[in-house]
Order: sequence, then C-alpha cells, then structure tokens
Amino acid sequence: MARETLLAHVSIPTGNVHRIRGEEGARAAARDYEDVLRAFFGAAPRLDLGLLGMGADGHAASLFPGGRGLDDPSRWVFPAVPPAPGVERITLTLRALAAASRVVFLVAGASKAPALARVLGGGPDAAALPAVRVHPSAGSVLWLVDRAAALRT
Repeated sequence: MARETLLAHVSIPTGNVHRIRGEEGARAAARDYEDVLRAFFGAAPRLDLGLLGMGADGHAASLFPGGRGLDDPSRWVFPAVPPAPGVERITLTLRALAAASRVVFLVAGASKAPALARVLGGGPDAAALPAVRVHPSAGSVLWLVDRAAALRT
C-alpha cells in the first residue's frame, strides 16, 4: 500500500526502501526487519519522518497500551499483537521512533476524540497511552487532526 500510494510517485533509490515482510510471520518478520535496519543504519536508527496514526485506545504504530515491547530499550522492531483478536503486526519501537527528525500523527474520526484529548491534555493517566510516549529525541511532533477527532480537545 505504501508503494502504490506514496513511493511509486516519487524518485527514491530502491536501496532506501526497506519493506517489512509480514508474510513471514510477525516474530520472524520483526527479527529480519530489525537486522535490515541495523545493517543499513549501523549503531542507531536515523529516520527523517515517522508517519503515524493513533487508535481510539491511544495506540501509536502498533504499540498498544500495556503491550509487550513498549518499554524495551534495546529493540528497534517488535512483533505486536492487538488487544482484541486480530492480525499480528510488526512495529517500530519507541526507541526507533525517537530517532525520527519529525513524527506526524494523522488522526481522524470522532472515535479518536477522547484519546486525543487525553494525549494532548496530559493528566495522570495519559502516560499509559503509547501516543503520548512518542518523542523524537532531536525532532518534533506534528498533529494533523480532523474536526471530528478534535471535537473534545
């Protein structure tokens, strides 16, 4: 989908595109993708842009509240299982996302409004939401939000 929607329309060296091979299964794909990224970047990832959505539960990428791997400081990629039955996913970790120069969140829909209000408003329980914890160490976060999601912020 990323290739068809974005990458097919820009001139980018094929060696700069690193597809996650999810068809291999989440554990194997996460391990393989981390190996690819470490071979490409070396000691630390460096991302120009992290383009993320946010779920109604405040998850970002496929980092879910209370999920495994959320606090793993060593991994860049992790196999994730959504809290509701669903397809296994492969996600970048908070450590890898912290290496982005810019993170852009695209948030749409009224179902996201309560979580967005918690993320942007703070409060004692907001830290449990993975979207709150996405902080580029030398970059910035931009929130692009539609009217329905912004209704309660």
